[in-house]
Amino acid sequence: MSKSKIKKENLILVIVIALALGSRQLAMNIVTPFVAYYAQTLLFGSLVLGGIALGIFNLTQGFCQVPFGNLYDKIGGKKVVLIGLGMLICGLFLSFISNNAYVYVLSRALQGSGAITSAAYSWLSKSVPPEERADSISLVGVVVGLASAIALGGGPVLIKFISVKTLYLASTIIVSLVFLFVLFFVKSDVVENTKKEKIEGKGIYLKKIFKDKKFISYLIIAFSANYIGIASFFLIPEYLKLSIGLDSMWKVLTPAILISIVIMRVSTKFIKKGHIKRVAFLAGIGTIIAGLLLLTESRNLLLLLIESILVFGAYTVVTALIPTVINDFVDNKFRGLVNGIANGCSYLGSFLGATISGLLFSNHLIIALIIILVIGIMFTCTTLIMSNEKKVGV
Repeated sequence: MSKSKIKKENLILVIVIALALGSRQLAMNIVTPFVAYYAQTLLFGSLVLGGIALGIFNLTQGFCQVPFGNLYDKIGGKKVVLIGLGMLICGLFLSFISNNAYVYVLSRALQGSGAITSAAYSWLSKSVPPEERADSISLVGVVVGLASAIALGGGPVLIKFISVKTLYLASTIIVSLVFLFVLFFVKSDVVENTKKEKIEGKGIYLKKIFKDKKFISYLIIAFSANYIGIASFFLIPEYLKLSIGLDSMWKVLTPAILISIVIMRVSTKFIKKGHIKRVAFLAGIGTIIAGLLLLTESRNLLLLLIESILVFGAYTVVTALIPTVINDFVDNKFRGLVNGIANGCSYLGSFLGATISGLLFSNHLIIALIIILVIGIMFTCTTLIMSNEKKVGV
């Protein structure tokens, strides 16, 4: 297949969605390395609450993906994205003013409840032609990845001069500006009227896709990659804090994110050509190797960098792969709902990864590491039973 380019008339929408998801990623990741630590500095704070604060964002994301995806099918992408960004803004501002660890956990839950990922990818996938879909999703992934790199690199540098509380205020302002941009400069998308037969057909369609082994395998892969990604993102910063300190984390995390973006861009080319099974298998192998390296509990910076690259690489590959392949076969009438289910599994994995790792870190670290390895093996084995795919967009 020849290299696909995104047409100019579609590029504006792709950029808007990239900004919406990218600003959200920036707002969350600029404080992510400090969430567990910051929760412990507040009234009633503890390491356990720190792990919950890190993971509850993903729990509420997981639970709200399906309702938000379903809402997309009814009112369209622009309205859902605005609602989600508004909830994120409220949650960020609550984090800024909170001095109590329990209120802080609540603010993180509110941030996660603005679950726009499924609606955003559904909006994008419906609006661009199939042959441009993989490149469009990949471009959004690059922006989101760069936002992560900027946040992970900039956060530890900024923390030398300003507090975590101030970072939350800055994040509130950034997301508010994006909210206004989407509100005033993007046209609302056209939504089909909800008909009785569409409502009745939803249950039949859900039964159909949940009998599809291909769809189930995608859900398992999404869950596994996100569990391993967020669990490692909890553990690796803790290792880095002990070895080089909070303000030097960027030396490992930023290169790892940038390399993972390159890995994602390369993998997109193979996904478009139909090598989905091979790409997913290699990502799974990466998580197994990372799990084995984590089991050494090494504080060596080179090993930590390799672990980070493997974990973030697998995570970004799956981030691009899942919405691309799912939106290539999903019924357009239920696009938001199905994307919501897939993203719900992803964020459920993220929540469990952070929460379980937080609970086990102090006294049962080896168990947390073994769980990561076992899930990596499950991830890889699932790819072996996947069927070979046709070229994406054909």
